[in-house]
Amino acid sequence: MKMPIWLHELFNFLCQASHVQRLMKLIRFRNTHQAFQGEFSVLESSDDQVCLRWQQEHVQCRLTVNLGTYQSIVHFTDDSGELAKYIV
Repeated sequence: MKMPIWLHELFNFLCQASHVQRLMKLIRFRNTHQAFQGEFSVLESSDDQVCLRWQQEHVQCRLTVNLGTYQSIVHFTDDSGELAKYIV
């Protein structure tokens, strides 16, 4: 099924928005980071936070969501083995 040209143009326009670009970056990260092939756990946290962790061998990814401010931070092992941070 072929997409109408106006829909294709709208899709391309929306994909240029900064929030869509950030979301696409997060999706690519989720699909490629090795930690997501490992164990998943819910970590203990305060009542106003949710902390989730994925870990495989020496790499990890931890998502912390502040339920009061809706701020989300991803701490992860980068390609050099160092702990890095990405604010969603």
